Amino acid sequence: MIRALFLLLVLAAGLAAAALFQGQMHHARQAVPKALPGWSEAVAPNAGLRQGMAELPASGRWPATRLEWTARAPDADGWVWDVSLTGKGIALEGHVTLGFLAESVTVSNVRGSIDLGVVAGLPIDVQGIARLVAGQVNVTDLRGSPVVSATVGAQLAAFRMDGADFGEGPLIAELEEGGIWRAKLDLSGGVSPLQAALTGALADPVAQLEATFDDGPALPPTMRAMLAAAGQADGQAWRLSVAVPVP
Repeated sequence: MIRALFLLLVLAAGLAAAALFQGQMHHARQAVPKALPGWSEAVAPNAGLRQGMAELPASGRWPATRLEWTARAPDADGWVWDVSLTGKGIALEGHVTLGFLAESVTVSNVRGSIDLGVVAGLPIDVQGIARLVAGQVNVTDLRGSPVVSATVGAQLAAFRMDGADFGEGPLIAELEEGGIWRAKLDLSGGVSPLQAALTGALADPVAQLEATFDDGPALPPTMRAMLAAAGQADGQAWRLSVAVPVP
């Protein structure tokens, strides 16, 4: 879910750069068809600088989504658009700012919700709602060799894994220059406190999971058996280190 979210946020920044072509996308396709990047195929023909939309196809367990944008009055940092991303289990919105010299793009004030049961894509059943409370993507050197970084803050609620309720807590994720992303999760109020860290790359559909579960009486036997098979006992806790697929 984290990898797919970062990919979509970066794509939103890239779509904003379509304003560099000015006019509508069908004009750009007629004038410079070979110069347009592959992602521009998702942009509607009548999309332009002031408003438009793009239909993004499903990828793995991540559902098809619609990206829409509408221009606002520019501010001191550049041209500004309201953007939204919607699909099955996904409802996000924020702002895109394109620098006046078209040298940078920022996606800011990202907020909304994601249904983990729809998009998690993990080998075990995962349920819950991730409510984004803060998110930002920065793309610099847009005309040269773009450099991307991003941060996302979310609150997970009713988080269930393989049927066990692990409560709620914060999720913090960062995308570094070079496409490496890291996420940290700290849950409480369920069958066991859960601390987890995920590390991956945008180009890689597999991430490394490091997690710690308290081995209390409320931990379901099926979960304890899974941890005994794949993890290591550490006093009154289980430690899990495993590669997992990520959408």
